[in-house]
Amino acid sequence: MQILLVALVISSCMLGKQDLPTLTSDSTDNGHLKPADDSRPPPVEVDDGVPSLEEPLAEFDDPLPEPLVAGDDLYSKSLTHIDHRLVKKWIRYFTKQEFDRFQRFLDRGEYYRVYIEDQLASHSMPQELYYLAMIESGFRNRARSRAQAVGIWQFMRGTARNYGLLVDSYIDQRMDPVAATSAAISYLQDLYRVYQSWWLAIAAYNSGEVRVLRAIMHRNTRDFFELIERRVLPRETVNYVPKFIAAMYVAKHHRRFGFRLSTARDFDPQAMPIYRVPPFIHLREVAKRSGCSLHKLKENNPYIIYSVVHPTRSIAIRLPDGCRKVSHGDNRRLIAESRVRLKSYRNRKYKGMYRVRAGDTLSSIARRFKTSVKALKLANNLRSDRIKIGKRLYVSPPRSAVARRRGRTGQVINYRVRPGDSLYTIAQKHRTSVRKLKRDNRLRSNRIHPRQTIKIHL
Repeated sequence: MQILLVALVISSCMLGKQDLPTLTSDSTDNGHLKPADDSRPPPVEVDDGVPSLEEPLAEFDDPLPEPLVAGDDLYSKSLTHIDHRLVKKWIRYFTKQEFDRFQRFLDRGEYYRVYIEDQLASHSMPQELYYLAMIESGFRNRARSRAQAVGIWQFMRGTARNYGLLVDSYIDQRMDPVAATSAAISYLQDLYRVYQSWWLAIAAYNSGEVRVLRAIMHRNTRDFFELIERRVLPRETVNYVPKFIAAMYVAKHHRRFGFRLSTARDFDPQAMPIYRVPPFIHLREVAKRSGCSLHKLKENNPYIIYSVVHPTRSIAIRLPDGCRKVSHGDNRRLIAESRVRLKSYRNRKYKGMYRVRAGDTLSSIARRFKTSVKALKLANNLRSDRIKIGKRLYVSPPRSAVARRRGRTGQVINYRVRPGDSLYTIAQKHRTSVRKLKRDNRLRSNRIHPRQTIKIHL
């Protein structure tokens, strides 16, 4: 919806402003058109490695390799900008300051390169967009940025869901290279349809559609490099497209810069058997019946957060090489076991809860379960006395002093953070500690934001 709105605004600008410059050579590409328990892998922080723009701009002392044969592709269009000061700065950064790091990017990316380029080509998109994932994450499936973007394509949660990725407490398809690549292609297609320029589409992938639109409106141009010189884009986005061009250029001339490409086999999801794991089945049970190790299963399916795949839905996983398909008999036994566990889970989940019926009020519910309206509102994070029919409410009575001395009661509430809240004030309100809140919610710092949901174990 947001991309559609941006497209309409740009169209109106094109009709209403005759002095708007025509598309430059970089915007006439022939293409169609980011988004823990014991088994949860630790997130990998992404360091964008942006050199300070306040530092003196170092010239690239060594002569650049002679460009490859030019053609009608994104790489050829980038050659007109290869001498730009920021592009040369990033070339120096990759080949001098962070040589070993860029080599790791190439090593990890080579495993996915053929698959991603084939997917891009099948959608009539420039294959060079493969290097976008390189500068986003270095091809680490579990990469997580400071802004909580995840996966090799660094999708934010909202964008990922808009493009069909499943993101919940158990499954995060942003870490699935197949699903995330498909979503990234759709997102980039939409961005290109809006801006008709790959440089602007790439910039919008980094900073958002609206921010790029504002820059276009403010300076009355759709030339990305002119927007750079007029300083209307954020610092990270100013560096982003030059960083992409530099990474693409260095990778295509890797031998001349002293890099090497690994000879590892290519990622081929089509060759991997698919098994749909029933709800509440542990990966260990699948590994036992398929003859492969639990470690290999987890590595092959990084989007599965816990070893118990999912409590309410079946999830398709890819079996690695050397694993046999789960037999029909084993599959039936797992499905039967899944049904038993799912029924037990639902009984436990809704224990101590009440479904609101027609005519109910907080006062009548409080009298029925011998508690108070204040306690009900606190336990269910309610701001007013209004409740909806069908809503489930925690109705367990307040803990006694004995229960408080013994510790947790097993009840869990979901608290939505409000403006002005901090972990300390939330902990004080619910008689717990900041340390427990951070541990139960897997928080690495004390920073929280409004509308964030915090689980509180009482």
